[in-house]
Amino acid sequence: MIENLEASSHKLLVSYRSGDMYVPKVDNTEALKAEADYFGECIENNHKPFNDGEAGLQVVKMLEAADKSLKDDYKKIRL
Repeated sequence: MIENLEASSHKLLVSYRSGDMYVPKVDNTEALKAEADYFGECIENNHKPFNDGEAGLQVVKMLEAADKSLKDDYKKIRL
């Protein structure tokens, strides 16, 4: 009985993973360090960062709206 269970579990895992797939290599870099480095480069080169205060404010507004929606039975929140 246990052997049949193990065999069927193995078959399920194998069939789930069969087929073509591509897994890109993702850098294992600390996100906050990468953002701080990018921001420092923008200051040094006098460039406007794409993740400025306005972008941060938009992220906070979206997170607050998502939280409010979750607490109100997934009601749509207009931004």
